[in-house]
Parts: sequence; C-alpha cells; structure tokens
Amino acid sequence: CTNLDTIDITGCTRLSSEGIVHCCLSHTRLTSINLSSNRQLTVDGIMTIVRGLKHSLRRLSIGWHKNLGTADAIQIINLCSNLQYLNLLGCHKVSVDQVSEYTSHLTYLSVVGFKKKAAKNTKK
Repeated sequence: CTNLDTIDITGCTRLSSEGIVHCCLSHTRLTSINLSSNRQLTVDGIMTIVRGLKHSLRRLSIGWHKNLGTADAIQIINLCSNLQYLNLLGCHKVSVDQVSEYTSHLTYLSVVGFKKKAAKNTKK
C-alpha cells in the first residue's frame, strides 16, 4: 500500500514499539495516525514517528500515553508545521497551560480537561 494516508493502531497490544514505528515509517504519505492507548509504544517511538513524518502529518492521536510529557507535546507541535489536529486526551503529564501557548496553527487540540476547536478554516 504505497498510497496509504491514514493508519489507526489504537490499542494494539501485540505490536512492539519498534513494530509500530516500522509500520508507520514504511508509509511515507501518512497524514493521519491514531496511536492512542498503545501501552508498548514508547515516547522515543512516538518522537521517531513524528520526526519521520513531520512534513506530511496533519492529524495525530496519541491519547493515553502515560509517559508523554509537556516538553514532548510541545516538540511535536513545533516539529509538525502542517499539523491541524492533536489528541492528547489522557496524557496526564501534559500541562494544558503550557501546551496551549504553542497551538496557533492547530484547528483541534484535546488534552485532559481542555479542548480547542478553532473557527472554521476557510483555507484549502
């Protein structure tokens, strides 16, 4: 599948972090990834995926990763200039106040206790 643009690996418990990274980076046209609730996926794995797909990524769901912190979330936002949607729901180590300062290019952000939906974007 060379034209794959969306992948949802939510809650896959049998895939290792390395396997998830390999799966995502094997598809260089990915624009949307859901990696939520993957207990095996490490923060390093998430960051490797983000760095590898930083130019194409528009939607990223990484909710319920207990070790993902504020600095990681800010780095993701800063690396992915085309990112529009970021779901960090359940990432309890992420500070809403600090992350929200970096989200001007996002149209949707979800963090524990906070959701940002921007006005309808007329750009295409």
